[in-house]
Formats: sequence, structure tokens, C-alpha cells
Amino acid sequence: MNTLVVYDTRFGDTATIACAIANGLRVYGPVRVLAMDEATVPQLNGIDLLVLGCPVHNHAATPAMQAWVERLPPDILERVPVATFDTRYHIARWLAGSAAQALAQTVAERGGVFVTAPESFFVTAREGPLESGELDRAYRWADQVCRALDERTP
Repeated sequence: MNTLVVYDTRFGDTATIACAIANGLRVYGPVRVLAMDEATVPQLNGIDLLVLGCPVHNHAATPAMQAWVERLPPDILERVPVATFDTRYHIARWLAGSAAQALAQTVAERGGVFVTAPESFFVTAREGPLESGELDRAYRWADQVCRALDERTP
């Protein structure tokens, strides 16, 4: 399985989670991890799974990540399996918002196929650090994503 993980980060915590997810995904095949500003449309060609993540910003995705997804050619995500994640405070989702949910909605509008529900990973403060155990949870989530993808593949 050929996977691309694209992330936006402010203080480094989302990048750290993206790398933990990538490490979990490597069991299933090659993985590229790119900061959003390094990711280009040609890098999306031939992928079997796209994982997108960013921190919560004003109850949604960062403006840069939202704009990146919206700038993609209209058919590039057609039928591409996608999973989304975010980093945020460990409070009720309705209070914090969810970048992962916002990305999921935008990707779905562009034809992406969701493998599993959006996931949040938690920080203890605005600039981090991550809560204890979040890197292990991100690694395990990657396995869940791949198992869900396997269940959907005929």
C-alpha cells in the first residue's frame, strides 16, 4: 500500500503525530510524510491512502490546510481512500471543534472515500506537549485505518 501523510503544524505536535501515524502505516507499505507546503498534486498520483492532519484553529482546520485541500484539482481525490486527524485540547469536541471533521467534510465534497471516522490527538497546552500516550495511540490508529481499508477493499 502506497500512503501519503500530509500535515500542517504550528508548534510541532501535529508533525510528531503525523510521523507516529506514518510509522504505524509502514508495516503495510511505503509511506511519505510531507508538510502541507511541501505536498504537490503530482505526489498524490498512485497513492492508495491519503492521511491529512492539522491542529484545530477556531474550531476547524487551519486556513492553510483548508485552502490546500480546496486548491486540489476537482477530480484528484475521486475514490481515494482518506483518513483525517487533528491535534487539540482534550475537551468535548463540540467545545473545541474538530479540524479532522472539517477536513473530512471538504474531502468528501471532493470525492474522497473515508476509511474511518476522523480522529483527534490531544495536547496539554496550546504549544504542547502532547498528552502522555498519544504517540502510541497514533501508531495504533494507523493500524486501525489500514484494517478498515482492508475491510472495504474487495
